[in-house]
Amino acid sequence: MSYIPKDNSEKKKPYRTKKKKKFIYITIALIFIAILIILLRRDAPPILEISPISLNFGDKQTEMEFTIKNTAKAEGFFRPDVKNLNFEIENKKTPIGLPLNL
Repeated sequence: MSYIPKDNSEKKKPYRTKKKKKFIYITIALIFIAILIILLRRDAPPILEISPISLNFGDKQTEMEFTIKNTAKAEGFFRPDVKNLNFEIENKKTPIGLPLNL
């Protein structure tokens, strides 16, 4: 005599467990990828650029301008934005006759 199950539920158990394991592995892999992306995404560091590099006042010129700017660029998916450029201009060591207008 052979054993015949009353319904097909006993035959489907191995298939269901394989399907559940596959679902769990895929879910863990997707969570790992999401965490990795979140950790790798960083804003690009700021790059200070001053132009012109030097100022030559000569004998008669009393005013000259220079520009300070952040030249960093966001590059791709892992560098979505650029960090703010924070700087200070210290004018304690400038000559008395040379005021700085900030």
